[in-house]
Amino acid sequence: MKALILACSKTKADAPAFPRELYRGVLWTELARHPSGLPQLRLFVLSAEHGLLETCRHRIAPYDRKMTPARAQALAKQIRAQWIQSGCDEAIVVGGADYQQAAELAGIPIAIRLDGRGPAGARGLGILRKRWRAFLTAIHREANRHAGPPVETIARWRADHPGPRTTRAPRRNSTRKNSTPQPIQQTLCLEVTR
Repeated sequence: MKALILACSKTKADAPAFPRELYRGVLWTELARHPSGLPQLRLFVLSAEHGLLETCRHRIAPYDRKMTPARAQALAKQIRAQWIQSGCDEAIVVGGADYQQAAELAGIPIAIRLDGRGPAGARGLGILRKRWRAFLTAIHREANRHAGPPVETIARWRADHPGPRTTRAPRRNSTRKNSTPQPIQQTLCLEVTR
């Protein structure tokens, strides 16, 4: 079975809760907009405080700790043990570079990476949010197209796939001279199997 591992978020609820209710960041609010959930994937959080936790089994209190390269290194053995205990084969990891590094250091086999790296070295939460939203939409669209959810909804996702290019309209009231539309790379590449 595949695991879907989401990065924790700085914004949290005030009281202890299951991770799906505790975290209020961009990834978690986008996930909440898909109430049917992801029945073909087991959902985990990669927490800077607790390591790897399945979202429906562990209530946790709010905390204030940021994932850094040093923290990723410190959590590597703990995350590895938690991963082995999960019994999952491979993972889809959604989060920034430090979370990707934490998963790699723990030896988690990563099938799909969704991060904030964009074309020409651009980085940011906006890029990650756009990819995450496209991923969720694709999963739900495919699940609704079939009578039931496919056994393997996503067999491959390549963030570096050079899909069709579109252009971004220039911003209104832009103060930059010679503002021209910039190319955007589409990053969605899906193969669906039954």
